Amino acid sequence: MRLTSADGGILDLNYSLDAETYLVDFVVKGSNVDRIAHDTNFNFKWNQKLIRTELGRDFEERYSSLFYRFDGESPDDDDLDSSTKNGQKNVSGRLTWFNFKNQFFSSILVSGNAFHDGDLRSSLINEEERDGKKYLKNYSANLFFEMADEEKFCFFFGPNDYPMLNDLSEQVAERVGLGDEDIELEQTIYLGWPIVRWVNRFIVLPFFHWLDGFNLNYGLIILLLTLLIKGITFPFTRKSMLAGAKMRIANMMPEVQKVNEKYPNQEDAMKKQQELMALYSRMGVNQMGGCLPMLFQWPVLIALFYFFPTSIELRGQSFLWANDLSTYDAIITWDTYIPVIDWIFHQHISLFCVLMTATNIFYTWLMQKQNPAQQSMPGMQMMMYLMPLMFLAILNNYSAGLSYYYFLSTLFGIIQTYAIRASLNEEKILAQLKHNLYHPKKQSEQSGCAGWAAKLQEVQKQQQAEMKKQQQARMRKM
Repeated sequence: MRLTSADGGILDLNYSLDAETYLVDFVVKGSNVDRIAHDTNFNFKWNQKLIRTELGRDFEERYSSLFYRFDGESPDDDDLDSSTKNGQKNVSGRLTWFNFKNQFFSSILVSGNAFHDGDLRSSLINEEERDGKKYLKNYSANLFFEMADEEKFCFFFGPNDYPMLNDLSEQVAERVGLGDEDIELEQTIYLGWPIVRWVNRFIVLPFFHWLDGFNLNYGLIILLLTLLIKGITFPFTRKSMLAGAKMRIANMMPEVQKVNEKYPNQEDAMKKQQELMALYSRMGVNQMGGCLPMLFQWPVLIALFYFFPTSIELRGQSFLWANDLSTYDAIITWDTYIPVIDWIFHQHISLFCVLMTATNIFYTWLMQKQNPAQQSMPGMQMMMYLMPLMFLAILNNYSAGLSYYYFLSTLFGIIQTYAIRASLNEEKILAQLKHNLYHPKKQSEQSGCAGWAAKLQEVQKQQQAEMKKQQQARMRKM
């Protein structure tokens, strides 16, 4: 496209399509530009209505946002908060690129010399508005760049595929004249906060795409991915269950029962806790032993929570009754408005989500049966059963792939629980606890959590002695 003036000014807009990628090179060339424009500070405007493409407006809206990257900074959308509300970002630094992004596709513009002024805007289109059934949001960019003889830009119109965008980052930077700079196009796909992102990037994504290379059904890929994750976390699961078994057996021992009988009153709770901690420490029982190993599994569980809703590979892929693993698998739907129920379930029930809830309730029952201490806390029992029902309401609108993964994960967790319990020799554990009790290690020989518990107990004793001294001093003054 060429614009010419009567006195010899020329402005060319060259678009070049790349047949093998989703890139469009855009070069603005000028000759005697001052004869065409009164100012070399050119204004670039781009407006886009984001079309609805997925099933379920709320979920698509949540994962659609206007991303941007300033020179030397990480990509962001926080200032706009465009996934949930209207927003505006004033551009005052060097803006390398911005992205009109929806759940699975992006429209990105990268600038060689960077935009330096203007603003980015995002506004929601209410579903009740005339265009609300077809569109999600209005995106707009009103930016400025300094026009030289030649300005290079590059568009990306394509899928939110993490490996591909990662590979294209340096290629696009080279095309627009940024050299070998990593412009982090892949960061526009949100994979969670740092530690969760690392799990997704270095464990989940490589294994997922390696399996994808065998052209397997994605339901089978998720099954194999679940088995991998369960295999990685198995040592932590076994350690947690072993710690729980030790605690359960220790609580049935006469030595522990004597301490409980010694301090029946509530006002002696601190003394009882101190003696119990000392007793557990000598036995080699760690009160936190059942919790700490489980904490190492949480980054993996949360990583998958972010991975599945952003995985374009699942889009349109069917498995069993689910026609599309990237969205919910409704087996029951209704059109009649039902107060509260509609707000919770969005007029559908997802089968994988129901299966996930059922297995979670059974798993909760199994864990409570294994830990009799919880039987004396009915409030805690009720809360543990309410959690799966809460997740039924929360995940009912999420992707079937995510609910399917959580269903498999819990199901394999139940199988692991029975297998680990069958492998534990409770008589051997009891004998070891008794041996530890009557042949205790010195505090200096203790390590890990046991040593930490002993040190904590010593600190508590010192604090208690200091409080007693202060109380005696106050009594003498009186």
